[in-house]
Amino acid sequence: MLYYGCEIWGFHYGKVVEKVRLQYLKTLLGVKNPTNSAAVYCETGSFPLKVVRLFGIFKFWFKLLQTKIAL
Repeated sequence: MLYYGCEIWGFHYGKVVEKVRLQYLKTLLGVKNPTNSAAVYCETGSFPLKVVRLFGIFKFWFKLLQTKIAL
C-alpha cells in the first residue's frame, strides 16, 4: 500500500510516490509520457493519491475527536 500510515505523515504531497504510480498507469494504458495526467486518472477511474491520503487523515482526526477519554 503506497499510502500506509498517511494519518501520521500527514499532508506531505508525496511527489515521488505519485510519479511512480502515474508512470505505472501510463505504461499500463500504453500512452506516452506527455499524456495529460487528468486523462490517465479519468481513463483508469482513479484520482491522485493525495485525495486518498487526505480522506484518511480526516477520517483519523474525526475518529479521535469522537473518542471519549476516561480519566
